[in-house]
Amino acid sequence: MRYVLCILFILLNGCKEKEFTPVGKTYRLIQSEQPVEISLTFDQDGRFYGKAVNNYFGVYQINGSEINLNLQGQTMTVGTSVHMAFEDNYFKSLRSIKTFKINDNILILNGNINYIFKLSDMNE
Repeated sequence: MRYVLCILFILLNGCKEKEFTPVGKTYRLIQSEQPVEISLTFDQDGRFYGKAVNNYFGVYQINGSEINLNLQGQTMTVGTSVHMAFEDNYFKSLRSIKTFKINDNILILNGNINYIFKLSDMNE
C-alpha cells in the first residue's frame, strides 16, 4: 500500500503544470549582431529594470502569456552612435511587446521586434 501511495504521489507531483514566469529573474539579450549587452529583470512588485548603454526601468503587467511593458525612465549616459541607435530602438520597441514565451532558460518577448533573452547566471 505504501508503495502504491508513493507512486501516486510521484505521478501527481510530476504531472503538475510548471509555472513559466519571468518574475524574480534576470535575463540577458542574446540576439545576433547585438552591439550592446542588455539585461532585463522582473521584480516581484510589477517593476522591471535593466541595463543597456543606460540603466532603465518601468512597470509590467502579466496576464497568462500576455505582457505589457511600460518604460518609465532611463539614465542619460552617452555611447557610440551605433550603441545609442540600438538602445533607442530597443526602448521604443518595448512598448510593442504583447506576449512572452519561456522555454527552459529562454525568454522570448513578442512584438514589432521579437527579442530573445537567456536566463542570467545571476539566478543560479
